[in-house]
Amino acid sequence: MSPQRLTTKLTQNKMKKLLFIATALFVGNAHAQWQTKKIDNGFDPPYHIASCEDTKGNFIKLENFGEGKIALILYTGYFCTEQPFVEISYKMDTGWSKFSGNAIMRTSDKKKIIISINIDNTMFSEFRKSSIMKIRVDDEHCGKAIYEFKMIGSTNAINYVINSPN
Repeated sequence: MSPQRLTTKLTQNKMKKLLFIATALFVGNAHAQWQTKKIDNGFDPPYHIASCEDTKGNFIKLENFGEGKIALILYTGYFCTEQPFVEISYKMDTGWSKFSGNAIMRTSDKKKIIISINIDNTMFSEFRKSSIMKIRVDDEHCGKAIYEFKMIGSTNAINYVINSPN
């Protein structure tokens, strides 16, 4: 093999490795940031949502409830309790900031719980500033579970939902 051909072959192999690494990083981060979407079902007025998935396929969704409230909806496999006790912990520069209370409801399919956040309170402010959000659900009949979400893009996500046209 000629030296020029050997150099070309080595360069192609390096490019393939770089492409593979870049693809792996992109796919790895696909679950690590907030996504926004406009919903228009053709019947109701269009509205905005934001969502974030964890590494296990669970996800959270934000919707504007109106009247100064945001719904944080946690989608998982199954909830046994109607209004399970929920703890939310935000990773801040200064440590963890923690909040707790009961979910306002479980959906009829038992796969989602809804947590209400007032737009004007500290919990909402911490949501915007945090790097990680952990949610621990104490489902008294089925046990406790912890879900962790990266907060990359959370400020843009929450602003998008707040400014929803509904």
